[in-house]
Amino acid sequence: MLITSLNLLPVGQLDGGHIARALSGEKTAYISAAVPLILMTGGIYYSLNGLNGEMLLFWGFFALLFAAGGHPQPINDMKRLDAKRVVLGIIAFGLCIACFTPIPFQA
Repeated sequence: MLITSLNLLPVGQLDGGHIARALSGEKTAYISAAVPLILMTGGIYYSLNGLNGEMLLFWGFFALLFAAGGHPQPINDMKRLDAKRVVLGIIAFGLCIACFTPIPFQA
């Protein structure tokens, strides 16, 4: 579940990044920039409160590398998604949130 949620993060070349690009087009650059900041902020918050926030800091930095790479231009960016595909994209991001654990490993 942890790997699934990380793969569905809306960042760069990850599957979530491809879904976000299909749903929001060029605005995906803003989403890809915000996700690493959110992960790192959560990691700092948990670390300051005595919890294991280092994993969030690591994944925030890792997501930052994916976000810096950007997203390639799709072959056909003119065609809009139909309602079924938009709903599937939203369900995929719902799965990302449902599978996400802020502190995955506790010693």
